[in-house]
Amino acid sequence: MAARPGSSGAVQVGIYTRISKDDEAEGLGVARQEEDCRLHCAARGWEVAKVYEDNDLSAYKRKTVRPEFRQMLEDLKAGRIDGVVAWDIDRFTRQPRELEAWIDEYEDAERRKRHLVFDSVSASDIDLSTENGRFIARIKVTIASKSSADTSKRTKRKHLELAAKGKLPGGRAPYGWNREDRRTLVPEEAENLRKAVKDFLGG
Repeated sequence: MAARPGSSGAVQVGIYTRISKDDEAEGLGVARQEEDCRLHCAARGWEVAKVYEDNDLSAYKRKTVRPEFRQMLEDLKAGRIDGVVAWDIDRFTRQPRELEAWIDEYEDAERRKRHLVFDSVSASDIDLSTENGRFIARIKVTIASKSSADTSKRTKRKHLELAAKGKLPGGRAPYGWNREDRRTLVPEEAENLRKAVKDFLGG
């Protein structure tokens, strides 16, 4: 997986970290990913040029915008990084169409004699700079996409059942509601919402 060395003499890579849900908003999951990825890069003699973090964002939902993921691709195209290291391919993407955009860039780089790297901590067989690696990546992303779709169906069905029984779904309590019981109001937050509605209706 040779790549063009950066100005420091080492291959310049971007680390990508992502987790779908971070209810505590502490960023512990992405921090662990970054730590493992840095060790992975050090073992290969690659220099970390930048860390791209999309915390608390889904890689499956098509309407979800991952700003750092987009920026990373732009930086790869512009030559600011020579490749990517992620903890696993499902941290990177769960959408086949997104993967194809990256594969296009790697194939185009090959035609221009520019060698890029792609690696993950959990598996070494998804290197997008090789035909076999691209084949494995396509399979794994397709499986990850199907897994997410199945989970979404099960979750929706569960919420429908809870609603029919008059029970509250799980997850983070909406603004204005008590975080503990999710049934009582937080007076100050509730008043803010009332004011916001009045201001909106009042133009």
